Amino acid sequence: MTTIYERIQKAPDQMSKMNIFEKNLDKLLLEDIPIDSSLFLLLECIKMYKNEKYEFCINEIMKYELTISGINREYDWIISLLVKICYKSMKKLNKFDFRLFCSLLITNKKYLNRRASLALTNIILKILIDKKMFKYARNYFNSDFEYDGLYNLYKGIIECISMNYEIALKCFKTASLLSNKHKTKIEKYKVITLLLLGKLSSSYDWNKQLFAYKEACEAVKLGDREKLVSIINEYKNVFWEDKTYFLIRRFHHLILHECIRKISIVYSRISLKEIEKKFNISKSLFEHFVFKNKINGVIQKDVFYSVISQKSPNEIDLINTTSLNERILDNMTYPEIKKINYENYVPESARNVK
Repeated sequence: MTTIYERIQKAPDQMSKMNIFEKNLDKLLLEDIPIDSSLFLLLECIKMYKNEKYEFCINEIMKYELTISGINREYDWIISLLVKICYKSMKKLNKFDFRLFCSLLITNKKYLNRRASLALTNIILKILIDKKMFKYARNYFNSDFEYDGLYNLYKGIIECISMNYEIALKCFKTASLLSNKHKTKIEKYKVITLLLLGKLSSSYDWNKQLFAYKEACEAVKLGDREKLVSIINEYKNVFWEDKTYFLIRRFHHLILHECIRKISIVYSRISLKEIEKKFNISKSLFEHFVFKNKINGVIQKDVFYSVISQKSPNEIDLINTTSLNERILDNMTYPEIKKINYENYVPESARNVK
């Protein structure tokens, strides 16, 4: 009878070997594997990890640093699993050797170990996301790995934090198609990104795991700032655990935008003092929204005029030009023009000099 180890050895390619390994792992752990086999090392490390011997697991892997450097391409799939176990063990002990993973990525890329390189890239991205080093993480983006669900999830998170919402949404959609393991996490980030883009449909299919996010999204749609604050405080632990807390806080900006948009629709003319008093929106913030063309309207002498009402293009252009001219005049200062005479242009100290 052929053993699972023998089946793995006879498999035609690395994908087949990995599939046999993953489907028969429990049985394989009970088999007698040759001690000089790289598979023996992998199985021993899995046993150590399961028995919570994380330090021993890391030390055992480090003994074979030359092997995991990727010098032998035959072990590509085994290296990819070993570095994952090493990372998980380090995570349990809360001590990461970031340089180790970076150096292993360099060598495995050099020897064209695709699976090991992908595993190491995902590990590095995860470490940098946890450390909030999003700008630095962009250096590890690799278009060769866009077929991987976990890579797309991590890339999407980094792009979303960086406010590149369109790219982030594309990544989350791709990740959702490629990964079943992280479906709920992907969906949470996807909902946040859709709302930040203003593309969240009212008929969105919510599930129980997204309840807190549904509540937050409804508060934004209502433009209710107090309700959003209440929801964020109520579900703070949920958002914090999901690592979406600071993205959810960006919803305050959406509510502000929605409130200002409603002002531009309801009022054809309203003073900035009245806006500050009624809606608690400062003059500078409201001016910022108008001048950046985030709402349709103009400000003249501290009074907001909505241009949503029916006006011809020429009338709108005239209002915009007048408003721009007033802003230029307010910001331009001219030196005092002195009358040309002896007293104004000759210093007193120089007048009596002979």
